[in-house]
Amino acid sequence: MNENYLTLRFWLDLIMAQLLWSSLIWALVNVLVGYSIGKKRGHPVGACVLSLIFGPFGWIFAAIWQKSIRTCPSCTEQVRREARVCRYCGEQLIPVPAEGGCLAALAFLLGTCAIVATFYYLFNPHDSGSVRAPVASPVSGTSEQLQQAPISKNQDVASEPPALTHEIDIAVTIAGEDAVKIQDGHLWFEHISAMHHAMPSGILLNGKPWQPSWHGRTSSSFSDFQPPLAPFPPSGISVIKLAGRDTVSFDSPSTANHQSLSIDIVDHPVGSDRYEIRVHW
Repeated sequence: MNENYLTLRFWLDLIMAQLLWSSLIWALVNVLVGYSIGKKRGHPVGACVLSLIFGPFGWIFAAIWQKSIRTCPSCTEQVRREARVCRYCGEQLIPVPAEGGCLAALAFLLGTCAIVATFYYLFNPHDSGSVRAPVASPVSGTSEQLQQAPISKNQDVASEPPALTHEIDIAVTIAGEDAVKIQDGHLWFEHISAMHHAMPSGILLNGKPWQPSWHGRTSSSFSDFQPPLAPFPPSGISVIKLAGRDTVSFDSPSTANHQSLSIDIVDHPVGSDRYEIRVHW
């Protein structure tokens, strides 16, 4: 299962990298096209921003945006529409009023509404209505006498069975050798090493801290799993070491061990180490 996880992680990272490069290329194309359109209209920066935000819609906004420049009739240089004197030849000019502002604003508003509506439809799909068939009440008699019975508001409806936990994530600091026991929804630790070795500490069960009390070499039991633990199946139990420098082994539940799962954690090097274990069934 660990190899499958690494393979899946590799493909996900590859896909994310491809999406990132595709997004960068798409943004660059939008900026270049927007700049090309906006330069002819006298708004290169604004056209780039519109194209970067709205994509092809931004190209349309930039194309219908009013021109802010015009050609001087004397020297044919490009000057602003509101200029009264040509800055190149000094020709006296008549200011030209702006045009197309309302049309550009209307197109911008419609494009924004279209994009918002598209995202709303994609991420908030409407559930198609379903029609329930009427339920016939079990009435004794001939088939002609059977009638449909309306469902009462107080009628009991069969509910789904409660959800159960099929996975435990255990995080613990181990020095020496200890065992994790799981039986009938209860979990506890047994200290196997000599007593001068430290007891298991820093215990997390499915992310929940737990500080057990100890009775000799055996800890108190933990059963506050939400939802409760599901019973162990005859087969298909997996124990995966996610972190830790030494070995982790386990014995599956059987009649000989009273249907309990035993996980042995051995940490021989000097000192202690943090172990993370995942149990799934």
